[in-house]
Amino acid sequence: MIAGYAHQERFVEVIDCFLQMYHDGMRPDVSTILSLLTSCAHSKAILQWKLFYSRGIREGYDSNVLVINTLIAMYSKCGDLVSAQLLFDTMPNRTCVSWTAMIDGYAKVGDVDKAMNLFSAMSDEKPDAVTVVAMLSACSQTGTIEIGQWMHKYACDSRIFDIMHERTVVSWTTIIGGYSMNGEFEGALTLFPQMMKSGYKPNHLTLLAILQACTHAGFLEKGWGYFNFMIKVYQIRPTLEHCACMADLLGRKGKLKEAFKFIQNMPVKPDAGV
Repeated sequence: MIAGYAHQERFVEVIDCFLQMYHDGMRPDVSTILSLLTSCAHSKAILQWKLFYSRGIREGYDSNVLVINTLIAMYSKCGDLVSAQLLFDTMPNRTCVSWTAMIDGYAKVGDVDKAMNLFSAMSDEKPDAVTVVAMLSACSQTGTIEIGQWMHKYACDSRIFDIMHERTVVSWTTIIGGYSMNGEFEGALTLFPQMMKSGYKPNHLTLLAILQACTHAGFLEKGWGYFNFMIKVYQIRPTLEHCACMADLLGRKGKLKEAFKFIQNMPVKPDAGV
């Protein structure tokens, strides 16, 4: 029951079940503690998940790798990387999930150097697709091209994306961005229809990665096509970044008058960069 409510992000019902469980004299096992922690992660109830962890310690689960991994991921998600790092450093046995949680935490705050140092230190654990996606995403967001190119080559050489069990919009978008960052613009554009055929709906970041590929490759017609596709088919309102790509693309192709007219009619106010 607790796991079901946690999966549905029904935090109040989780608490009710937990209290009833204790009222009936039943002790929580590891799976119960994990469900309790997961429910707090969804609701961002920091105080509550710390209390549940305390209960886990009293039940003797403080050294359980699944519990520790969940806590590291939660600390990272909340931006408390100091606490996450302390837990990580004291772990006697780390798994790929442990490493990935830390890498993802540093990646999300833009600290690519620390994320890369952790990635390089994974001597006993082989990085999986989630680890690589976290690194590529960080490189894409921070413009760290050299590391991004290295990560993209690593992903291609190890065929991590091909053997990925469950792909998401984030992983598709990240790998498209990785191709674009590595100068393989045709490859980036080839992935886009594959993504849609697989049943995944692109979001504004996916279309931004596609437009960036078109811009750097100088694909004007394709760029216009994707820009209009984004608006008319998926009803995605263009952001400043989308419009900046189109203005840049027009400028690169020598269409200065068209670029100026586009900027004048943009649905968002242009900044100095545009």
